[in-house]
Parts: sequence; C-alpha cells; structure tokens
Amino acid sequence: MKKNAFYLLATLLLASCKARAPWDVVIMGDSFFGRSVIADQYADFIAEDLGVEVNLHKKAVNGQEPEKLLANLRSDEELRQLIRDAEAVVFDFSPGWSNSAELKYLVGTCKGDEDQDCLREALETAKADWTEMTDLLAEVTAGKVVLIHTFTFGDWPYDGYYKDKVTPEQRTVMLGYFHEFQTFQEPDALARGMIVHHIFPPEISDPPPAEYFLADGFHLSEEGSLVVSTLMRNAGYKTTWTYLIWGTALQSLGANFPEVYAAYTEEEMGVEIEIVNYAGGSKESSFLKTLESKQDLIDAVRRAKLMTFDWNPSSVDSAERKFLNGECGGTDNQDCLREDYAQAQKDWLAALNRVIEIRGGDTTGMRQIVMGNWPYMIHYPNIAEEQRSVLVAHFMEMASFLMAEAGARGIETVQVFPGKYFDNPPPDDWIHGVGLTEEGDKVIVEALMEIEISK
Repeated sequence: MKKNAFYLLATLLLASCKARAPWDVVIMGDSFFGRSVIADQYADFIAEDLGVEVNLHKKAVNGQEPEKLLANLRSDEELRQLIRDAEAVVFDFSPGWSNSAELKYLVGTCKGDEDQDCLREALETAKADWTEMTDLLAEVTAGKVVLIHTFTFGDWPYDGYYKDKVTPEQRTVMLGYFHEFQTFQEPDALARGMIVHHIFPPEISDPPPAEYFLADGFHLSEEGSLVVSTLMRNAGYKTTWTYLIWGTALQSLGANFPEVYAAYTEEEMGVEIEIVNYAGGSKESSFLKTLESKQDLIDAVRRAKLMTFDWNPSSVDSAERKFLNGECGGTDNQDCLREDYAQAQKDWLAALNRVIEIRGGDTTGMRQIVMGNWPYMIHYPNIAEEQRSVLVAHFMEMASFLMAEAGARGIETVQVFPGKYFDNPPPDDWIHGVGLTEEGDKVIVEALMEIEISK
C-alpha cells in the first residue's frame, strides 16, 4: 500500500522492530506434499528471502483423506500447538475426498438418481469437512497473524489417477462434483484470508507437461514441485487484509485518514493492506442495489478484515429544503423530515444488515463513522437559528439511532469529531468545507487506533 505524509503518525506510535525470530512452518495434507519436495523448497525460499532459520514441521501423510486431517485438528494437541506457534501453515484438502464414492460409481453401486447418490453425499461431506477444518484453523490461530496457503487443482489428477480406466462420460460426471467442491472451497478460503493457489496456473496446460510428475504420472516431480513452491514464494510473506470503505465522500474527498489507518494497521499487525474504496456519496438505497449486483463488492465485503462506513446525510436533503421553504407539511412544518428520516433509517438498516449477512454475521473489524452537527454550520450559514435547531435535532436523533444500531451489532462507532466537538463546532484547522484537513484526519485516525484490531 502506498504510504503518505501521515505514515509517521502511525509508525511513531509503534515499538521498535525486534530481531527476526525463526519461522515455524507446518505442512499438512496428503501425498501432494508427502511424495513431493514442495515443503523443502518453500522452506529454502523463506530462509533465503527473509534471512531466518526455518523449522519445518512435515505433518502430511501419504493417502490421508480430509476426514483424517480433520480428526487430527480436533484432537491432536501436538499438531494444534505447532499450528498455534507457526508463522505459516500450508495444507491441501486432498482431491481424494471423492475416491470411495467414485469407485462405487464406477462399479454401479452408487445408488439413486443416475447412480450418483454417493457422489452427492461425498460432496456434502467434503463441504462440511472443509468448513469445520477451516473453522478449527481459525480457532487455533486466533490472536495471531498466520500465513495460510491452500490449493485448488486442475483436472490433471483424474488423468494421473484413473488414466484410461474410465469412459469420457464417467470422467465428466466425476469432474462435475470435483469442480463443484472447488467452486465452494476457493471463495470460502479467500474470505477467510487464506492464499489460494491453483495447481497448475492458467499459463500451464492441463494436463501439465509430463516432466512435472514422477513415473506414476500423478505425484509431483522436483520440477513440478518447484512450480508450486515458487507460487507460494511469489505470494510474499505477509498476509493481505482487505480494508473496505463505503459511505460518503467524507472518506474519499481529500480525506487521508483511511490511508493513514491502513498504514498503522500494516505496521501494528504485520500485514499488507488492500484498500477497496466504494465511498463516494451514494445513498444507502443505491449502495444496496450495487451490493446486490456487483460481485467484486460482495467479495470485498465477505473478505474484509477492516471496514469503515458512514451514513449519507444527503438522504434527507430534499426534506430539509422543503422545511426551509415552509413546504414540509404538518402543523410544525416537519412532516417531510420525519418521513425522510424514517425511510433513511429503513434504508440504512437494510444496507447494514445485508453487509453483515454477506459476512455470515461477523462484524469483527467493522467501524462506523458518524458525523456530528458541524456540517450544518457550513451547509446552511444564513438560516435562522430556530430552523437550524430543528434540522440539528433531527440529525442528532439519527446519529443516536446509528450508534445504537451499530452497537447492538457489536460495531464500534467513531464520532467525527469525538468528545465535545461532536455537537459543537470543531477547531477551524480540522475542516475544510465539509471535508477534513490534515489535522482533522489525525483526530479520526487517533480515535480509530484506540479500537483494538482483532487478528
């Protein structure tokens, strides 16, 4: 991530760098590792690139199916402690998850519709095993940043394993379930912050060159292993966190606090930050439509480790103009304000709840930005104080609603600006129009830094 002038703000608050300790690397899975030299090559790359000693823990077992690895993750305390202490964990979810079902299918004992019931059951079991396995990894590594590599595969395992033992029709059926699992696996792994490598990458043909395999045509040779270990090397040695920003131009119009906060997080957590910025002034109803139609945004919501967002006050601009012109309706000329704020609350909750739903209910890392009443001094400099008081009262009621709803969902709120400046004019050098100055950015970053970042 590009650093800016405020980078010093973050770095000055951190302790001095420690000498590099050895890296512990845990390798889990099946013969993808057990019959290859991927693990040793990767360990050599780490030692060369980082200048550290590498403790390589090879826990891959030839022929180990996912259910056995899952059982070990549940109950093998030695393995769990190795993972807990590791800087990197590398594992594959063995393509062998479907072996037993495929053999039944090939001999006509799979049962059910088109003799595929056992394949369907194996697929659902694999999804459940993957979910529990990755949940356990998250549990064991909680509170620590760990680099986690996992893999998807091309169709080549079916060429090496079955060779000419199946018909093209049988191969197509079995690959359909294989592909369906990987379609489930990859986005879930990415959403969990894992690095996913496709073996082999698109520029390599499928099936890959024969020299990538041992004599059995299935397990990787030294040359094939080097392709895999190089992919891991090229991914770098820091976990990448997505920082998603959505809401108003407060977070994008000349504001630097998102970049400063990202820089602070990089240093504090030892990660790299990818900023995805969807802030720009869209109303919540428009954002919700974008959220339902733009897959890139959905993916960013799902994988974001950090998120800042704010409500758009322009949702009630029209009602405020009607009020100022005496056209709002009702005995107190405030009906349109009440109606538009009520709709704004519904739209806001719909957008926020949809974001949380996409994240599977997880609100970790989400921070709400709520503006105080200072914009009313800027937007409406010449209105009567009685009118300003009415507008501010509705606005501050909305602010209280936003903070209460966020808090009920476990989301912390940063006020712009904190303390007495939330409902009083801030110092002139904090704002420029409705945007923030460098000093204003600094105040927000300091408030964000007070919120603990969960690993």
